[in-house]
Amino acid sequence: MAGVSTFVAGCNSNSGQTDGSETTDTDTATTTGEPTTTSTTTETEPVVTPPDEPPRSASQIDPNDGFAEMAPWVDGEDVEIRRVTESDLNLPDFTRKVIGTKPRVVVFETSGTVDLGGRAFTIGNDNLWIAGQTAPSPGITLTHGTLKIEANNCVIQHIRVRPGDGADATPGSTDAIFIQDGFENNVVDHCSASWSMDEALSVGFQTNNNTVTNCLVAEPLDDSLHPKGPHGYNSLIGDNSKNVTLAGNVWANSTDRNPRLKEGNESVVANNFIHHYYDGCVMGDPDGQPITSASVVGNVYQQPQTGLPAIRAFGDNPAEVYLEDNIVKGGVSTAGGALKKLDERPLWPDDLTAMDAADVPSHNLANAGARPADRSEHDVRIVNMIKNGEGHVIDSQEEVGGYPELERNTRPLTVPDSNLRAWLRQHALEVEQ
Repeated sequence: MAGVSTFVAGCNSNSGQTDGSETTDTDTATTTGEPTTTSTTTETEPVVTPPDEPPRSASQIDPNDGFAEMAPWVDGEDVEIRRVTESDLNLPDFTRKVIGTKPRVVVFETSGTVDLGGRAFTIGNDNLWIAGQTAPSPGITLTHGTLKIEANNCVIQHIRVRPGDGADATPGSTDAIFIQDGFENNVVDHCSASWSMDEALSVGFQTNNNTVTNCLVAEPLDDSLHPKGPHGYNSLIGDNSKNVTLAGNVWANSTDRNPRLKEGNESVVANNFIHHYYDGCVMGDPDGQPITSASVVGNVYQQPQTGLPAIRAFGDNPAEVYLEDNIVKGGVSTAGGALKKLDERPLWPDDLTAMDAADVPSHNLANAGARPADRSEHDVRIVNMIKNGEGHVIDSQEEVGGYPELERNTRPLTVPDSNLRAWLRQHALEVEQ
């Protein structure tokens, strides 16, 4: 967690936003600063006719397949549409577009980069859907800060978050995307998370029913600004978090936590692809209480950099785990340590069907991350590195080209008065397949 926060709720911060009870005129843009890049084109929205039923993801892992119920509020009548235009990509105006206490959907009539100014951009009110899929190419990237979900019933889709170690960074405490302790029923789907100084994408302590699907989690900064020293970690799932679904993701080019399931955790880790890692899926804590419980099914581990088992536990009796169809490429064992292997899955979402592990690498590389059909330069580079069997850990984003400055392309959106869920899901398909 970053030490300075931009709270998207009813409290004051350094970002200049108004009180959380105030709403924004969804058809009027407010400008408090000049864009840092130039608008290049004005496009026409593709014809998106919502089907009668919301379509599934292009991925075989749908974000609604986990334990979280995906935005149950979006089918109601009292939903606000917040339009982000080109002039809203400075931090104060972007904050005002997201802030609010009513159920709200944020859609994007522009592409571009939002500089978070070294802060944690904190979603502090329930019932928010940030629909990055609605942006024109090349989509939306958040830099210089954390996207933190401190609310319930939220959906984050098709957004890239790249904090980095810029001069305004908070040393040692910046994730890319983080579901805060104690919150529930959130979905993070088809996002790209990299260049963190703590974990790249994590779920906090004592959460419930949270889902992370189809994300590209890669290149956490290793020997950077963390006070504990090298810290190139991908994903931590906190103590006593229940019903966490981690499925269809790519974790790449890290040292540890792919993922790390802490004590008392109840998680499903299914059909993830892990490339170039030092420590894989690690469970439990040395004290062994309370016991971690997990279903680990159909994952592929490739290019281990140590001789440690890909799936392991430590402590006297820290983890109960069901293992099925996991593949390790690289000469190390699949599982080890103080694991108590179960004959049946201790938990599993009703709607999730696991793929064969042999199909996972090609499937996930085609489907993971923000906008798989419209990938940014850095996502293309990371995916191609994995495809080519390459891998390395970085200490700064400057080693791989530095912060992105995306083109600001614009287009108006026609948001339907009804069937909003299907419209959002159809827009997602446009950038997934």
